Amino acid sequence: MWGSTHPKAIELGAKLIEITSGNFAHVYLGADGSEATETALKLARNFHRLSQSPRDRGRFKIISLKGSYHGLGFGGVSAAGSDELCSSFGPLLPGFISIEPPYCYRCPYRHEQYPDCGLECAEELDRVIRAEQPQTVAAFILEPVMGEHGVIAGPPEYYQRIGKICREHGMLLIADEVTTGFGRIGKWFASQD
Repeated sequence: MWGSTHPKAIELGAKLIEITSGNFAHVYLGADGSEATETALKLARNFHRLSQSPRDRGRFKIISLKGSYHGLGFGGVSAAGSDELCSSFGPLLPGFISIEPPYCYRCPYRHEQYPDCGLECAEELDRVIRAEQPQTVAAFILEPVMGEHGVIAGPPEYYQRIGKICREHGMLLIADEVTTGFGRIGKWFASQD
């Protein structure tokens, strides 16, 4: 909050760290989900710019899922992967790429049905990163459960595989938990697994 705080904000930050199993040391308190998304996108790019490895300093691209919702800021709209938003507000910010979501019911790949599909939707992330050159990709942002165009949740293995892909390529994974966080799916956060 621009370097200022108050006792209740400090208490809330400490409680958030506690309920996330102590996996985080800092809390950013924003005004809304759009601001949180914009901040996460900026932090992802800045994280790589501050890298000790000159090779990582050129990472700026953000990959997202088509039809996702990440707020009304320009970064969030650019990450939505929506042709409708692009036609309404475009051109959107450069450096945003979207891939198909893990939607088993209406799978865009149609090679095999889950679980025999080999997680084609997750492997698409790896293919896109390689095509874009991994040293240019900063992060992958997703809603653990998409809600804008119906409730879309990928199979559990999808999240494990994309986490591994992000680690392999040295990029960040941003879980936009505005819709799924704070117990809305039966546990504190979908990304806790």
